[in-house]
Amino acid sequence: MTIPVPPRIVRRVICHPLQIVLGVAALLVLSIATGIAFVIQLPGRRRRLVRVLAMLTATVLADLTIILGAWRLWCAHRVRRRRAETWEHDHVELIGRTLHRVVRVAERVAGLRLVVTIDPQLPDEPAPLLVLSRHAGLGDSPLIAYLLTHELGRVPRVLLKRFLLWDAAVDLVLGRLGAYFLPPQRVSPEERDARLREFADQSRDRDALLLFPEGRNWTPHRWRAQLAECSGAEADWIRAHPAVLPPRAGGASRVLELRPDVCTAVAAQRGLDPLHSVRSIWAHLPLREPVEVTVRRADPPAPGDVEPWLFDMWGCIDDWTRARRPATDGLASDDPTGAVFPA
Repeated sequence: MTIPVPPRIVRRVICHPLQIVLGVAALLVLSIATGIAFVIQLPGRRRRLVRVLAMLTATVLADLTIILGAWRLWCAHRVRRRRAETWEHDHVELIGRTLHRVVRVAERVAGLRLVVTIDPQLPDEPAPLLVLSRHAGLGDSPLIAYLLTHELGRVPRVLLKRFLLWDAAVDLVLGRLGAYFLPPQRVSPEERDARLREFADQSRDRDALLLFPEGRNWTPHRWRAQLAECSGAEADWIRAHPAVLPPRAGGASRVLELRPDVCTAVAAQRGLDPLHSVRSIWAHLPLREPVEVTVRRADPPAPGDVEPWLFDMWGCIDDWTRARRPATDGLASDDPTGAVFPA
């Protein structure tokens, strides 16, 4: 059961200040705990507890930085009379700068080695960019947003679940940048379609519309549950692609229908997907394999062919993801030397 999101005025007056207070308290406790763990853990060990606590501290600090930065920008732009261009640019800078610090901390603390491959055509492409991304592993969503802002200089406009509005950083910054939060169930299909149309119509040059067609983060448990719920050809497809969940074409189809002028890209990452539970995070820290992220331009399909096209793309992502998996984890590709993403 999802807890209903309170109205905006309640979030601004009550929820956001409360999150600041709780965040500062958590930051203090985590800082002290990290120091104690660093002292009592024996040298030469993997210091997993220190690494986990340090990453939690960096995450809470980043969240507070974005919230306070958003408040500062609101005050500064109120004084200087807000201009749309600088208002947007300053928020993108806030996201990119903060996430860049988190990545640097993860490199030192968690052993993150980021290997990024971006299609050389994308940085020079002025049109709005529709990015369809695999969704797997702890921190994959901020990582993709970081690449869009820091590497491509794009304004991230994300389609998100509504409950994320509980996070003041998401509510303030992504809300101001035109993110689309899925409306509650009580909203009529016509109203849902109108809001999605507005989300697509407002896209401008240098924007990046980020969608996760799987709808939820991949985990082995969710993959098995999805397989148990399906039958026939769909079950066969899921069984043959254990590293991804079947994509849903609804959001991508509607955006491509409303904005046929967008440039389309498919994004995938591998290396974070083993981090799907507390036990798996503990077992894999520090990271021993690099985290690889690739963003490739893809020719958009015809309006009626989005679903089979997405399944083809996700099949390529599955092959690419499993290409360097060890055979012992059950996800290794049958042909690890031939897996290329996208085809």
